[in-house]
Amino acid sequence: MHHRHRYSLLHAQKDPHQFRSFINNRRNTSGIPNVMHYGDIIASDVDIANLFALLFNFVYKSPLTIDPDVVEENVSSLRTTKGRGPDGISAQFLFSIRAQLKYPLLYVFNLSLVEGVFPSIWKTIQVTPIYKSGDPGSVSNYRPISGLPLIGKLFEKIVNKCIERRFKLVLSTNQHGFYGGRSTTTSALEFSAFIRDSF
Repeated sequence: MHHRHRYSLLHAQKDPHQFRSFINNRRNTSGIPNVMHYGDIIASDVDIANLFALLFNFVYKSPLTIDPDVVEENVSSLRTTKGRGPDGISAQFLFSIRAQLKYPLLYVFNLSLVEGVFPSIWKTIQVTPIYKSGDPGSVSNYRPISGLPLIGKLFEKIVNKCIERRFKLVLSTNQHGFYGGRSTTTSALEFSAFIRDSF
């Protein structure tokens, strides 16, 4: 489907009538029949939307879950972090209440994964201009630094590590992208050594 016509699972579950209208509008191009089935369940009209909701809920259920130890480990990593996010919450504060924060964060993080929703409050940024060099009166001599809420950054860090672990099981050890300590430079060096050894 074209990106303008994508429909979220939450919309399908909350408003099946609107989802049915959406399906009907797309029928000419998508070829969806008037009667459909999912396993032994046969449906028509609005119930087709419910079948899609059942299927999509199963297909897109998050394979990732976060456990309490991972949350505790990442909140503890804030011990040496300075500064605060645009929400005014400092890393030191989060670190100081890490024992009380572990399970609420665990619940919110796993809920976000299950529902496929990244809370908009975690996307709020605070842009700070940092002086580079030259005339301090010229705005072109500054670069932007974006400050994100620390809880959102913790969540991203945890999910990134989970995904990274899974990819490392299937990626070749010769892969240089998505590996810590490797880059286009190390790839070029390795390739140059291979060519040299071949000669």
